[in-house]
Amino acid sequence: MNNITESEPKTVSTLEFGEFQNLYASLGRRAEQKLATLVASFTESAADLLAEARQALADGDRETLNRAAHTLKATAAMMGAQALSELARELEWATKESIPTVAADWLVRAETEYIQAKAALVAAQQEVLSTGGTDQVHG
Repeated sequence: MNNITESEPKTVSTLEFGEFQNLYASLGRRAEQKLATLVASFTESAADLLAEARQALADGDRETLNRAAHTLKATAAMMGAQALSELARELEWATKESIPTVAADWLVRAETEYIQAKAALVAAQQEVLSTGGTDQVHG
């Protein structure tokens, strides 16, 4: 039985600021420009993946729903958006063999978390750029 039907998702921070700082630090030359591009690309692609997942759910297309959840899981984790990544991971796992009846509820949660993650990423980007990535307040 899929655990998505058995339990609520774990409580996870919207944005792991330390991971976001590490991403920034890994960008090297022109990090500010690269970070802005990454944040913009992520927010656009995550919105597209959520729309794809929503359509797949409406169409009963388990494979596309699973693939969208998988991709969202990985990209959200890379950006430090841990709560979104965790929700996508749970949805991916639950849709490996079928679409559970609670999948729509989990997708709504993921869409809500995306909105929060997007705001957190924009705020973190501004903070990292203003401090040069050294602020440990959020750690």
